[in-house]
Amino acid sequence: MSLSKVLKEMNTIRSLNRKLGFQSQQRTISMRTMTIEEGIEVFDHINSQLSPEWLTMDGERSFKQSKAREQMLITAFKDLRKRGYIPSNSSTMHNIPTKLLTSGIIGI
Repeated sequence: MSLSKVLKEMNTIRSLNRKLGFQSQQRTISMRTMTIEEGIEVFDHINSQLSPEWLTMDGERSFKQSKAREQMLITAFKDLRKRGYIPSNSSTMHNIPTKLLTSGIIGI
């Protein structure tokens, strides 16, 4: 469920970029047909969305909303990992909680 929300968010951004003439080669990401490169893009998106600025919308999002979004993104990260995708480089995952990077959920 959480992973599908992240993919829907990413696909909305991709659609807008196509309409504006940016990144016209990007296709819609599907859980069934996701490539390795797209999986890495999803990890990168989750990582960036977990940054304090994005997570809290620079203070515009309430604490409760921020915590709910954080939990949704972490669950999406776990779901993606359970599907067999591995982040390209764990050292670039600065916003992913350390416990996820050092627990059994990630084998890197």
